[in-house]
Amino acid sequence: MLVAFAPPGSMVRWHGEGELVKLEKAKIRGVESFGMICAADEIGLGNRFSHVKGEILDLSSLKLKVGAGLAKALGLEDVVIEIDNKSLTNRPDLWSHYGVARELSVIFGLKLKPVKLYSKPFKSAGKELEIKVLEKTLCPRYIGAVIDNVSVKESPAWLKKELSACGLRPINNIVDVTNYVLIELGQPMHAFDFNKLKSQSQKSPPKADPPLAEKVKSQNERKEIIVRLAKSGEKMLTLDGVERRLDKDNLVIADFEKPIALAGIMGGLGSGVDENTKTIVLEAANFDSVCVRKTSQKFGLRTEASIHYEKSLHPYLTELGMRRAIDLLRAVDPEIIVSEILDKNHFKKKDPVVIFNCSFIAKRIGLDIGQNSVVKILKDLGFSPVRKKDSDKVKLTVPWWRATGDISIPEDIVEEIARIYGYDRLLEKPELVNLERAKYQPRFDFELKIKNLLSFGCGMSEVYNYPWSDAAVLEKLQVKHRMKEILNPPSEKNKFLQSSLVFNLIKNIEDNLRFFDSFRIFELARVFLPAPENLPVRGKSVGKFDGDDVLPDQPLKLTSALVGDKKDNLFFDTKGVIGEIISLVDSDVLSLKTGNVPSYISIEKSQVILLSGETIGFVGCFKDQVAQKFDFHNKEVVVFEVDFDALLELFKNKPIRKYRVLSKYPSVTRDLAVKVNYAVLWQDLSSEIRGIDPLVRQVEFLSAYDLGGGKKSVSFRVRYQDLSRTLEEGEAVLVEKKILKDLAENFGAEER
Repeated sequence: MLVAFAPPGSMVRWHGEGELVKLEKAKIRGVESFGMICAADEIGLGNRFSHVKGEILDLSSLKLKVGAGLAKALGLEDVVIEIDNKSLTNRPDLWSHYGVARELSVIFGLKLKPVKLYSKPFKSAGKELEIKVLEKTLCPRYIGAVIDNVSVKESPAWLKKELSACGLRPINNIVDVTNYVLIELGQPMHAFDFNKLKSQSQKSPPKADPPLAEKVKSQNERKEIIVRLAKSGEKMLTLDGVERRLDKDNLVIADFEKPIALAGIMGGLGSGVDENTKTIVLEAANFDSVCVRKTSQKFGLRTEASIHYEKSLHPYLTELGMRRAIDLLRAVDPEIIVSEILDKNHFKKKDPVVIFNCSFIAKRIGLDIGQNSVVKILKDLGFSPVRKKDSDKVKLTVPWWRATGDISIPEDIVEEIARIYGYDRLLEKPELVNLERAKYQPRFDFELKIKNLLSFGCGMSEVYNYPWSDAAVLEKLQVKHRMKEILNPPSEKNKFLQSSLVFNLIKNIEDNLRFFDSFRIFELARVFLPAPENLPVRGKSVGKFDGDDVLPDQPLKLTSALVGDKKDNLFFDTKGVIGEIISLVDSDVLSLKTGNVPSYISIEKSQVILLSGETIGFVGCFKDQVAQKFDFHNKEVVVFEVDFDALLELFKNKPIRKYRVLSKYPSVTRDLAVKVNYAVLWQDLSSEIRGIDPLVRQVEFLSAYDLGGGKKSVSFRVRYQDLSRTLEEGEAVLVEKKILKDLAENFGAEER
């Protein structure tokens, strides 16, 4: 038996699975081993030789010399050049071997070899096949070739070798040729079994009259291929065995009865080529890139064909692909008969023309390389430059393989000239520019101040979330029906745009509670209206769009969450944070009052944030039943959300602070505590105290706690000062009595 032997030091795939491992000398059951006899899949030949998994590769039928290197003996000595083209999405011509070869021929100054093509003209009377393109914009060109006397079999060794080297698994000669054309020229191809296609005229032949039956049969051999949009709810079974439910935006290839392929993505299982196929319809088509991408995303189906079509292929490539595929099929199966070829070409656009000046090129790259050099480089790249006499103006016709949006303006030509000439040959040149004073941008200044206040001043951590909300969170909050849905969501559960930052903050709270007992977080980001329940947008109706824009209103929101034990009085801490934000904008038109808050926020422990009487946000705790749904009912969680744009307007318009000489006379500071109803707000108390007497210079909140029975204790500090003289203690006491009397009359306050 002639076998493949791997000595120590060889790299093999153990049992045909996992990563490559290096063979070393070893003892197996007490016997020294100096290598191993290999199975086909252990040395990467599983696609080349028919085998049973784990079975030793038998090479006895081949005339090979014992001891010869296996790669050389099998003609597999080759070099594979791997090019990472992921950054070249704007260059669809470089998503093929021939396109890369064309580029390298220019870079290295070599002659590009032509591709061998089927040269006969595309002529057909349409006797066997009829092609109907109903969506000419989505399918500018469709070529179908009927090929008879096909024998579906294993591909020759050279073809399998080429495909395997490119990481593709050989299947059969028909499929392998279509895959070869895809990687060589970048044109996706597909083959249908002609006899599996249905036509409008196809009927069961009558049994009584054999001559008539034969006549009907010959008529029935005329098949139809229709390029159309799917019907809503229509279904098809794709080659991967999955049934797809289509809608009216999906382009399909169909026969008279049903879809037989998702256009530009994947063929149908019912029309595929198998070992019994005798006649095929070979397809080469051009499909709209946006349509293919949308359908691909809808079904989560990314194929080599869809990836290429998404780059925008030129309709001329369709013809090249067909001619190349027919030539290859004749090479692998000389017995085939090309019966007819139909070309439905609705592409009318001419290749784009770009006009530029050579002086423009020199200015942009910083070097004048000469008009002759510019023209030569462009000709080498396949462009057709025409230079006007006694002028540096050049009129340039873009070649078809660069005419799908890659080259359209003079700046694109600058890049072509510079990269071929050589970036390393461009000289360094200092540029003289006029420096201008940086412009003051209030939004960024305010954003920085807010973030510094919350992070450094209030001990918070900033979080960043995606702009969509988790459907499970929205369901628990009972607000999903109000949300805007994304047409092409990243996943089914994340298909709603957030109308409040609170929704994602809930997820942050759940995640962090696994590691921390208490924490404080905030986020500044955009939301997508309609706004949360019961929160109207300032000056707009809920969900109103901006002007003629088709996008929803997207204001910036500032949201925070404080999480800790229920004994921590976080609600008052949160109100203190809001007070710090208010002091940052120096505004006396901001206030907190009881009012309408979102449905998931507790009415008893919440307030709305008002700007001149208009709601711009809220602060509050979650309702108990809501907190239980998210498993943080044993914690106190307080959130606030405020319209950042509203605060920004106040920040822009806040009065400029001017220097003022500090008073040389000392002040008197005294602390007070009063007992008031729970519904009394500190803001109202503070405003009242400030207006009682001119000697009151500052009122500072100290603390508040529940006394029970609907009462609470509020303690505060008052600073008294006269700017023209030293204030006596007795005068401060008199003003303090006035304060207590006023609070008792207006708020029912009692001194504690």
